[in-house]
Amino acid sequence: MAVYASLALLVGNVYGPATLIKAGFTAESVSNRVNVIANAAINVAMLSMIKTLQVYQRERVVVDRERPQGLYSAGKYLLAKACAELPGDALAAAVFGALLHRQAGLHCHMDRFVLVLSLLSGTCSSLGLALGALFKGDVALAAEPALMVMYVVVGSVGPAGSGGRCGR
Repeated sequence: MAVYASLALLVGNVYGPATLIKAGFTAESVSNRVNVIANAAINVAMLSMIKTLQVYQRERVVVDRERPQGLYSAGKYLLAKACAELPGDALAAAVFGALLHRQAGLHCHMDRFVLVLSLLSGTCSSLGLALGALFKGDVALAAEPALMVMYVVVGSVGPAGSGGRCGR
């Protein structure tokens, strides 16, 4: 949670309200707002996925030992994992989004901005579980940045499209 809060304050200070308000609605201020939203999306996505991959890699040894004994199925494990992890991920992303929204002085509704970041966090945590299940060891941690770069390049994560004021 401290990492999320620190990043929100850092990004918010770089593109803070003083920068955005003084500039009005110029090309520079719009570019700064897009940078804030892109930073928010990329930071939340990366942090959620990396956290999930690191935890899953430690748990995988235990899961690989317990599943053949019939203690639980893969589906039950994933459901329990999602119920345990996703609320915390969403809360951390919500704190990040609320701090960043206030710090950067964004004009969109805070609740929508926070909701989008929370959903992104849950989605990327789930993707982290999928990567962790697909690749063993540090391969998943190595594949994650490459996958995120591809998502950023093709616009799956970040301010692609014409969502308007934070997705009106």
